[in-house]
Amino acid sequence: MFAVSQTFVAEVQLEAHMSLHFLSVGAEFRCTSCDKTFGKPDELQKHLVDIHAHHLYRCALCREIYDSKVNIQVRDVMTRIRAYSSLYEL
Repeated sequence: MFAVSQTFVAEVQLEAHMSLHFLSVGAEFRCTSCDKTFGKPDELQKHLVDIHAHHLYRCALCREIYDSKVNIQVRDVMTRIRAYSSLYEL
């Protein structure tokens, strides 16, 4: 069992952290946003914060993280459509 004491803003940050525990030395650490590779997980982590973190948006309602404000709006509209259609199901 794992004791978790850290939280991560993005899934790629969690993946980079988990790779510290499970990947062998000399493995490549790949950014899933731009496919750039790094030799060390801390280099990938720095890249994520420096290059990609400002592109992330957190939904105020569900607290999920999205890579654009448009994706938050799409999620909101789809949630409303599903809720509306479920009211009128037979």
